[in-house]
Amino acid sequence: MLRPLFLLAFLLATPRLAAQGEPVEPLPQGVVAQVNGEDIAMQDYLEYLYQRFGKRGVREMVGDLLVEREAARYGVVVDEAEVVRIANEREEGMRRGQDEQTFLANLERNGQDYGLFRNSIEAEIRTELRLSGLVLKTRVATDEKIQQLFERKHGLGGVRMEIRHIVAMPNILRAEAVREGADPSTIDMEQLRATARSQAERAREQLISGADFATVAAELSHDRVTKDRGGKIENYNGRLYGPAFRGVLDRLQPGELSPVVESGAGFHVVELISRTETSLAEVRDALIDEILSAEPNFQEMTSLRNSLIEAAKIRLF
Repeated sequence: MLRPLFLLAFLLATPRLAAQGEPVEPLPQGVVAQVNGEDIAMQDYLEYLYQRFGKRGVREMVGDLLVEREAARYGVVVDEAEVVRIANEREEGMRRGQDEQTFLANLERNGQDYGLFRNSIEAEIRTELRLSGLVLKTRVATDEKIQQLFERKHGLGGVRMEIRHIVAMPNILRAEAVREGADPSTIDMEQLRATARSQAERAREQLISGADFATVAAELSHDRVTKDRGGKIENYNGRLYGPAFRGVLDRLQPGELSPVVESGAGFHVVELISRTETSLAEVRDALIDEILSAEPNFQEMTSLRNSLIEAAKIRLF
């Protein structure tokens, strides 16, 4: 969908929409269209746009201008070759499955010709690249960001644990009972909790007896995400399943099996595969470099644009 500003540019630049086969003649100065011989003046058209779109197009134009000026102030230069490269990729995506005639016909149905289409997407890309460059120039590695990245990479408190589990869930047992014809109103959840705990205890006994963890997980675990990969929880963050679950893990040694532990999801048996501890001081500089050089995301760019608009003294018609 075109921004209103680009729609305005298109309509102001369009000399005339003629019936098929009718020759196109230049319109008089100050006339944006003729309908059955009647002129539509540019001023009338601008008033129509204002009634139709209000100040939205002007706000977008102001936002783009503020971004352009701020980028110039920080020495952010847009590489036109990069603009063309990205525009070509976007055009290729839009053309997919269409021949040339169909593609151009679709542009026309949307009120565009090819030149306007390219101008509009290249203008948007320039703004995006300016915003991206501004984010990189102005981004700050706050303590909060450093801590968040530290825990994402190295685990809660700098402790990264590789674990696998088997879990029996009362809610899954309830769903199975309902599928088998049980009346939901008569199901005893306390009984199902006891059954789930018993299933987890049975899994633990099999593991202690030497059964293969992956085999037992595939048979008894209700965790559909992990049961088919040996029970392994990928990228355990230290918070999943709550503090009681984490507390049990903190007391385990690598290779050790936990007692049955209850979480909000059900009853677990957990094995600690490995534990790696990292000090924030050891990796702080690397984390700062990663934060400052990371690819700007949509939220950062939108926030920066909005902050420029909020800080500016703007008067609209």
